[in-house]
Amino acid sequence: MTVFDNRTGSYVVGDLVKGECNTTKQIYTVTERDLCSPIVNLAKANSSDICGKEVEDIDIKTVLTVCKFCISGHKYWDKNGDGFIDPEDTPLKNWTIEVLRNGALVNETKTDDEGYWEVCDLIPGVYNVSEVVEDGWIPTYPPGGFNSSVEIISDNVTGVDFLNTGAFCISGHKYWDKDADGKKGPLDEPLQGWVIFIDEDGDHNVDPREPVTTTGGDGFWEICNLPPGTYTVCEEMMPGWIQTHPQGSGCYSVDIIDQSAIGLDFLNYRPSNELWNEDLVHIGDQFASAWDLSYKDGLAKNLIEIEKTQTQKACGLGTDLFNLENISIENQRADSTGSGTSSNKIRIVTSQS
Repeated sequence: MTVFDNRTGSYVVGDLVKGECNTTKQIYTVTERDLCSPIVNLAKANSSDICGKEVEDIDIKTVLTVCKFCISGHKYWDKNGDGFIDPEDTPLKNWTIEVLRNGALVNETKTDDEGYWEVCDLIPGVYNVSEVVEDGWIPTYPPGGFNSSVEIISDNVTGVDFLNTGAFCISGHKYWDKDADGKKGPLDEPLQGWVIFIDEDGDHNVDPREPVTTTGGDGFWEICNLPPGTYTVCEEMMPGWIQTHPQGSGCYSVDIIDQSAIGLDFLNYRPSNELWNEDLVHIGDQFASAWDLSYKDGLAKNLIEIEKTQTQKACGLGTDLFNLENISIENQRADSTGSGTSSNKIRIVTSQS
């Protein structure tokens, strides 16, 4: 008797007499090409009976195989460009992810609203997984947007993430608009420590995930790592200040196509200082001014009659400067810094500061 097996080949069982049985076993090793489709094994036995008549029998066995393995991950806007997923990084949808093997495309997919992507029905092996990098974006992880070795062994592979940052910046300055004319003038001073942000949800508030920065000592601010798109750029207002530029909504609408945007200046006027001149000015000029470096209310008051130039300055928090008597003899100077008070109650002849 001879058995012809479509998986293991042909082999001779031997001569059998009437009523005799013989059991044999052959080993077939499943290969990669057998996966993801049924394995059909066919064995055909040929023999002759005692009268010399040819007889045969056929047996067929089917083994089902199923590919359940997937490769998956997420796609993010790396807002600070550090190559790591941070809480403020935003998922990116509609990005193309490609899965290749031996240089040939196996499958591709698009990221969803949460930046998630998945490619399934993959047999065990090593794959290359890459993103299609769009114009105005720079891959930060993996380098070049390409994973060269993603191996499936016996389970799904997850966490194959892609991070990209934008190639452009938006920048400008922040000024104290001394004359409140909405224009940068020679006397206008830069303001430090003001918050500038991209308002992604239109509520004029700084929210998590929104790109944000603060102005430097020269009033300069800059937000980078931005891809092409339309951005609303706003400042976070401080108490006691009135914005004079930009007018309208108080924010800029900026379209970035293929280059950075510069010159987005914010100007603010602060009318909240108390400057009082309550009595007659007989001779010369009278000048009262108040500065407060922490943007709190300063106070400078002139409450008396004078004959020459009088200048009072209040610098710092909680400062009060008062002149309570007529000026007749000698120079008088009153200074108060911090949370203190200086009073002058003597007569002077010439200038008072």
